Amino acid sequence: MLSHEPNYRWKTFCKNIFDIISSLKCEETYTFGSMMAEVPHTRPTRLTGIGTERERLDALEVLPSNYEGPTGVIGVLHEYLTQNNLSSTSLWATIPHYVSQRPQPAAMNELLNTFGCLIGIDIDTSDLASQAAQWVDHVNEAIAEDDTALEYVTELEMRYDSGDFAESYELSDEDFPTADALADEVEKFLRDQPPE
Repeated sequence: MLSHEPNYRWKTFCKNIFDIISSLKCEETYTFGSMMAEVPHTRPTRLTGIGTERERLDALEVLPSNYEGPTGVIGVLHEYLTQNNLSSTSLWATIPHYVSQRPQPAAMNELLNTFGCLIGIDIDTSDLASQAAQWVDHVNEAIAEDDTALEYVTELEMRYDSGDFAESYELSDEDFPTADALADEVEKFLRDQPPE
């Protein structure tokens, strides 16, 4: 289901969600999302997250969130559920900021695999893994002729491999001044692909 994030009456929204969860006698809640970050499309998707049982996330190498900006309704909901003694976990996939087109199969694959581990269910994500590999190939083709883009992705790969990456991105002129142009180029390429 897709919808806009509520932008008012967040307390009422959270209470309504909690009432539904309580009526269903749920013991745990999970929310999922993605955020644009300075990460390369050529590397595995990293997850960040918050949870009332942090050790479970640590065991799955889910990075703790270090975000310090304005919050969204998911953060408010997580806090509300925690205050009402309900186990709550929020997982976020980091996706390349220069390829914002949906869907993001690599991100969905990682979120589902991690969720499966958390709840003890083996979820078959082989189709998503295949789509993710094709997606990487398409993006590689889209940037192959752009030396600036290739240089930028190489820099992101080095930072990713060293463990140095920004959870949320803030581009400066020194980083990559044509990020919007690159995103447009990649999205145009992906749109122009024949349906499978």
